[in-house]
Amino acid sequence: MLGVKITWKTIGIFSGSALVCVFLLVWILQLWRMDLSIPMGPLDKDLSFHSMVVKGLVENGWPLRNPLLGAPGASELYDFPEASNLDLALMKLIALGSRDYATVLNVFYLATFPLTVMTSLYAFRQLGISYPSAVVGSLLYTFLPYHFLRGELHLTLASYYVVPFAVMIAGWLLHPKAEGDSKANLHGWPVSKMIASIVICLLIASSSVYYVFFCAFVIFIAGLLALRLEDRRLARARMVLAACLLQVLVCGYLLNVSPSLLYIAQHGRNLMAVERYPNEAQIWGLKIATLLLPIPHHRLPLFAAIRHSYDNAAPLTNENVDASLGLVGAFGFLLLLAILIFGIPRGRDYALLRNLASLSIASALLGTIGGLGSLVSHVFPLIRSYNRISIYIGFLSLAAAMIALDGVGAWAARRSGRPWLVYPVLFAVLLVGVWDETSPSYVPDYAALHVEYASDAGFFRRIEESSPARGMIFELPYLRFPEGHGYVHMGPYGLLRGYLHSRTLRWSFGAMSGRAVDTWQGDVAKKPVAEFVNVVRAAGFSGIYVDRYGYADGGKKEVASLSELLRSTPFDSPDGRLVFFPLSK
Repeated sequence: MLGVKITWKTIGIFSGSALVCVFLLVWILQLWRMDLSIPMGPLDKDLSFHSMVVKGLVENGWPLRNPLLGAPGASELYDFPEASNLDLALMKLIALGSRDYATVLNVFYLATFPLTVMTSLYAFRQLGISYPSAVVGSLLYTFLPYHFLRGELHLTLASYYVVPFAVMIAGWLLHPKAEGDSKANLHGWPVSKMIASIVICLLIASSSVYYVFFCAFVIFIAGLLALRLEDRRLARARMVLAACLLQVLVCGYLLNVSPSLLYIAQHGRNLMAVERYPNEAQIWGLKIATLLLPIPHHRLPLFAAIRHSYDNAAPLTNENVDASLGLVGAFGFLLLLAILIFGIPRGRDYALLRNLASLSIASALLGTIGGLGSLVSHVFPLIRSYNRISIYIGFLSLAAAMIALDGVGAWAARRSGRPWLVYPVLFAVLLVGVWDETSPSYVPDYAALHVEYASDAGFFRRIEESSPARGMIFELPYLRFPEGHGYVHMGPYGLLRGYLHSRTLRWSFGAMSGRAVDTWQGDVAKKPVAEFVNVVRAAGFSGIYVDRYGYADGGKKEVASLSELLRSTPFDSPDGRLVFFPLSK
């Protein structure tokens, strides 16, 4: 297994690859039009949730408890343990240079691109792929549609820079020979490699729970595949190593969610906070067809039409639309499938390809609709979106494609005696691959986002100026938190807008569903208008905020009733969506 020695050459290759990534990213997203202080999407869906987390991180040190949300109590996320502490730690570092949550959010998201290039480049090298092919593969992996379509909306999923390390460890486990000096060896592994694997597993355990779960699956399958090693003693040792690393993953994850576990032990389990059902794995599963189909809104009209036709006609078309591997990745996936069906040519040592093929098909069987994940969900329903394993399959497939390119390069060098001939081929593969994987539709509507953000900022500044310091605002309509379904035209996290644009006000939204404050809020919101106003005024609230998008009639009845009762004229946001009523004592 090839190591990556730190030399000026390797530093130049890694930094050069990152710079190429940044150049391509600027072109793909037209970043010269971007305002770093404005999130790259509308604040209604999951982007608002991640913005809330980042703002809580910046202002409170860590996002688990936020006194400015969940009024008259505080918002606590202990019942909703998305323990992506590695991502939070990196954002904490970025926050040293800026206290603006949107800037921290944007810089972190954009930084995941060069970060993914470097981790995948390292992993490809560890799998024995040449530097030229590894550079191309790492860039193609970074620019998979998954990265853009998840985006800031699913920030922790877009941060998949740890995924290559999981496959790298699987490759280490399946290496057919003992490595290193036997005196500094642990079951055929150098002690340094074992320490590195433990550290990597702890890092992965600090990422998205989905990547922890899928990493555990890949290592488990690698442990089983180790039984194919010819050296039986080595095979058993590798199974033991896989089992040890699985324990590290589990213990690392439990350590990351330990604040939640301690909170639940003290306050009791909250079954309403996270609602998951086994049948959801069928809905949010992987579709193998989407791995091979062109990306949505492809640059080539014919490909775009093919994809549009499929998405409109096929059932269960949801977030799995971002699973496309692109032309190069699809070639790699089909190559791995062919190896499983037809085997490996005799006289050639393609053991790595065979292992990649086994890991790839096992991942597909776990993730596909009606696959193994559907069975697992009956035991462990918290994992439901098995389509997200596509980013693991993407790395495996691109690794296979790069190995094939290395083979073509070696063949061309033998036939022509000119090894440099492979470089134009690699350059063409990179250009075609990036062109194929990306789309103009990935560019946010920066102008519209700026107008909406400025409208909200002015409106909430006016509320803050007219309210007492740390005044409490009751928000309507009532929404459960987290993972509510929203109402009419308002998304599940639309009520976070006020918090994201204010500094001192306390907002009612954000109380954990199933806990006492949330129950009180839900009961109060159901009362007749006169009684509702009396209760919230008595509770110390200084204003009532209404989002018209949450009502079928555009909030006309609610606003009219409050206006008549309070005998005051509310003030609206410039776009007419939001209404605020001050409450006099």
